[in-house]
Amino acid sequence: LMEALRIYPVATATARMLERPLALDDDVTIPKGYHVGVSFWLIHRSERYFQDALSFRPDRWIPNDDRRSSAIPAADPDTFFAFSGGARKCPGQNLA
Repeated sequence: LMEALRIYPVATATARMLERPLALDDDVTIPKGYHVGVSFWLIHRSERYFQDALSFRPDRWIPNDDRRSSAIPAADPDTFFAFSGGARKCPGQNLA
């Protein structure tokens, strides 16, 4: 299920209004009150976070300790946003 939702998330993005300034690095800070969007679609297809990102590989969600063998490393669950995250995440996540 996680791999299918990674490739084809029900919600492809989310946006929030910043309640406080957000420092991206030493030179860039987004002021309070700005709207910021995050694309789950792009993150889930990024080679930065998922090796062989465009391939359907359910084995990427098997924890390293439980693997017998795999050509692909285990995915970091912190990069999976199909249900969004934080206080405003999808209330149906536990039903999926």
